[in-house]
Amino acid sequence: MNLVDAIFAALGEQTVTVIGTEAVELVIPRVAGQIKELKYQRAIVAEEVEKLLDDFPLSTKRQPVSSRSGLSPASAMTVRR
Repeated sequence: MNLVDAIFAALGEQTVTVIGTEAVELVIPRVAGQIKELKYQRAIVAEEVEKLLDDFPLSTKRQPVSSRSGLSPASAMTVRR
């Protein structure tokens, strides 16, 4: 048996126990599921906010309110309605 074969034979007989491996196998899938659910909820909230912004008078999707001479933007909104 040459040196390379001896090294591979010795490595094949060794075992390594990593503490916490079982805990990681339980925790990681749960955390991944929570992240996936949070991303889904975030998308729903973003969609709801977009709908609310569509109805909001000062939304950037509408024409911006420009103040008229002597009127603040808030007063201009009142006049504009």
